Order: sequence, then structure tokens, then C-alpha cells
Amino acid sequence: MPNRGGDPLKSVLIYDALFDDEAFGDLPIQLARSVGARSATIFWLHQDGAAEIMAHSQYFTDEQFGDYAANYAAADLWASAAIPSDRSDRVWNLDDLVPDRIYRNSRFYNDWIRGMGDDTFHCMGTSMNNRYGAGIIGVHRGKGAEQFDGGIQPDALR
Repeated sequence: MPNRGGDPLKSVLIYDALFDDEAFGDLPIQLARSVGARSATIFWLHQDGAAEIMAHSQYFTDEQFGDYAANYAAADLWASAAIPSDRSDRVWNLDDLVPDRIYRNSRFYNDWIRGMGDDTFHCMGTSMNNRYGAGIIGVHRGKGAEQFDGGIQPDALR
């Protein structure tokens, strides 16, 4: 898979998604295509740890995301890396924040991802935080695909 996606995501799609449930449901598909990802997810992680999947690109099923929300949201290393307040409102190549060896040995990868017979291994994402929790957007690629080259390099912030 090439490291670049297709056409850039048009801002009108984002604005339409604010007011139209169908457009919001399609937004992850458009987002994944725009960056050359195979999947994208928009979800909310409540302060109490409960996860609510708001929209996804249909790469995984609703049932698989139900399992994620019930059993694996707390183990999601990418979400955990993206939500600290000093990282919110920025796009991150989460491979830079979660080393491959840590991810490869995680419960999230071995029990949920591999448990479904999948190999999702690369993520780029962002979060926004408020007193109720964190909104998270992530785009994903498989193990054999290139890492994302977008996002902020951690060393650039020092």
C-alpha cells in the first residue's frame, strides 16, 4: 500500500458530518481513503473508561467494536498514547509513541486484533479532551504496510 492516500479530505465533508448522521457515518471511510489507510475509527472514551464507537469505516464489524468497547478499550495502547492533555489537538504517528515490540506483545494486539485474525499494526491519530473524556480519531494500516509518515515527531516537541 502506498504511504499516501487518494484525494485530500475535503473540509465540506467534515462540515456536512456535523449536521447529517449519514455523512458522519461515511466520514471514517473518506478519512481512511484520504491517507491510504484501510480503516478509521471515531470514538469517545469516557472519564470512567467506557468507550463509545461513534463511527467506523466498516473494516471491523459492529460486533467486533462491541467487544472492543466492552473488553479492550482500556488496553488500547494507541488511544492511551494519544489522550494525555499535552498530546491532544495534534495528529500523531502513534508508531512513534508505542514501539513495535511493546505493541506486538500487548493484550490489545494479541487478544483483540490477532484474535479476530487481523494484523492491524500501524496507527495515526488525534484526540481532543474535555472534562467528560476524550474524543479519538484513528486511522490504521496492517503489519505489512508502511508506517504513516504524518503526525508530529515526539522529539520535535522538546
